[in-house]
Amino acid sequence: MKKIFTIIICICAITAQAQKAGNEAIRKLQMAEFAIANLYVDSVDENKLVEEAIIKMLAQLDPHSTYNDAEEVKKMNEPLQGNFEGIGVQFQMIEDTLLVVQPVSNGPSEKVGILAGDRIIAVNDSAIAGVKMSTEEIMSRLRGAKGSEVKLTIVRRGVNEPLYFTVKRDKIPILSLDASYMIQPQTGYIRINRFGATTPEEFLKALKQLQKKGMKDLILDLQGNGGGYLNAAIDLANEFLQQKDLIVYTEGRAARRSNFYAKGNGNFKDGRLIVLVDEYSASASEIVTGAIQDWDRGVIVGRRTFGKGLVQRPIDLPDGSMIRLTIARYYTPSGRCIQKPYDKTANLDGKLNGEDTLEKYNQELIDRFNHGELMHADSIHFPDSLKYQTKKQHTLLIIEDHLEIRLYLKLIFSNEYNLLMAENGEEGFKKACEGVPDLIITDIIMPVMDGFKCCQLIKENLTTCHIPVILLTALTSETDIMKGIELGADDYIQKPFNPNILRTKVKRLIKSREELKEIYTRLLTPTSEPEASPEEKTGEAGLHFPEDPFIIEIVRIINENMKNPDFNVKKLADIMVISQPTLYRRVKTLTNFTISEFIRGVRLKRAAELLRSRRYTVQDIAEMVGYNDLATFRKHFVDFYGTTPSTFCNKMLMEKSE
Repeated sequence: MKKIFTIIICICAITAQAQKAGNEAIRKLQMAEFAIANLYVDSVDENKLVEEAIIKMLAQLDPHSTYNDAEEVKKMNEPLQGNFEGIGVQFQMIEDTLLVVQPVSNGPSEKVGILAGDRIIAVNDSAIAGVKMSTEEIMSRLRGAKGSEVKLTIVRRGVNEPLYFTVKRDKIPILSLDASYMIQPQTGYIRINRFGATTPEEFLKALKQLQKKGMKDLILDLQGNGGGYLNAAIDLANEFLQQKDLIVYTEGRAARRSNFYAKGNGNFKDGRLIVLVDEYSASASEIVTGAIQDWDRGVIVGRRTFGKGLVQRPIDLPDGSMIRLTIARYYTPSGRCIQKPYDKTANLDGKLNGEDTLEKYNQELIDRFNHGELMHADSIHFPDSLKYQTKKQHTLLIIEDHLEIRLYLKLIFSNEYNLLMAENGEEGFKKACEGVPDLIITDIIMPVMDGFKCCQLIKENLTTCHIPVILLTALTSETDIMKGIELGADDYIQKPFNPNILRTKVKRLIKSREELKEIYTRLLTPTSEPEASPEEKTGEAGLHFPEDPFIIEIVRIINENMKNPDFNVKKLADIMVISQPTLYRRVKTLTNFTISEFIRGVRLKRAAELLRSRRYTVQDIAEMVGYNDLATFRKHFVDFYGTTPSTFCNKMLMEKSE
């Protein structure tokens, strides 16, 4: 009876403890573990039970949510952290003997004279050759605390007697960059094997060395790169993209969307870029590749990548072990999640098995091989539902009443551009206002509204006046050509036309608009150095803009309302008689900035000009550029110029005195 009473008390204790958790599933798990630990007939290893439970739970989720014990965590982190402590050799086990493949450059082994091809047969007088010792055990003997010594016995080809070396252990760098060299007079090559903590630093160093050798174009090799740190991938992508370009964003059920943008300070934003990938390029490699692809920044060459689009968060446990739990998916700039399917399949008994799912997931690469994908491009079946448009693909508006010519123009441009089609000038002008394309090609002789009138309306409207217009027509008289030019047409092409010439002119006009955008971007780009620029010394707001009526009008209105702290995007849109979405889209298209950033940039550039005059206090200047809160002004100024208004002023004074 006493024994039964004790058991009842134990069960009650289980229930009482579990109730504190407040969750039915947690209570159930706690009760089971407590019951096994306290009531099971034999003694049990609680830690092992908990580990097995964690592993089984994670197996029901996704293939990348995993558990690692303390020793596995240490081994896993070493390649990513960028260093470990040891003797500094790359080795391979051949016939139970450790063969030195290569000593680490300037490492401890190289310093004492160990060479590639040497065979290590003993460590601290303990034989390691011919004893079938595991690689892990050998590594544990070679590694040790920095400054400690290890005695090595080495057999060297051509030397009759064994050689003896005493090596003092040191920190050994693990490089993520395998190679960097020039393959042609202006073309460089860089290979990265993983994304570790030191990867951005290694890449930048190699990049600058190649640029000194005359590199203009780059081949970036990410074949076999299985990924690594997310931040390292973001930093690498930043080297290639323009300011404000979205690199990647992450989002999960419990993780809010996080956007990661390029800072605009990259060192290879303009040269031609090729990225090499294969079926083993995964995770961080796919983030970099996806950003470059979506922004049309480079050409991707190789096989279809692995398909890992999940983000893991390491959760450290008290005993040094760790759970890597998937908390979000990542998406490329165009909105793609490239994670390949990992749906669970039912067994014969109808139950789901996580282990079966993992096996099927890992088998997918072999399936690709069996289907012929790795050898034949046409074996890849790509559904239309997975197609995305790149972020920088331009849009053309074609206004043409003749069906055959519309279809012909569609055939010419559909592979390079998004297309909008209209059958007359009235429909074309409406679509131009709604879609704001990058360029318009229009016929002249059309029903309802001809091309001349359409061109006139486009060039007079603030929403569309920046759009290049090409008149494509059978009218060949000089009078017609003059009329088209007077109405603001950017080019006049007579029918019948050469498609190659038309393509070239379209590219030239779009490129000119892109160059104009770059000018605007430079004029309003936040700078870390408070140096005066020619742009800041001209114009009422310290800015000189190229001749774009829309931007000129915006700057004029901002100048008129410079002191008004209540002036905002809504009031600007009201003054210009334009909707806020249209205003936002137009400014973003022309300058790479949001309208709020544009207004703030004009104000802060004006503030810098006033600071240089040294005629006003910081408080006065803040009020003069529309800030009624000095703290907000200081914060915005620091974000823009990288220094406080007072420091900015002092630096200007020092430079002037020098």
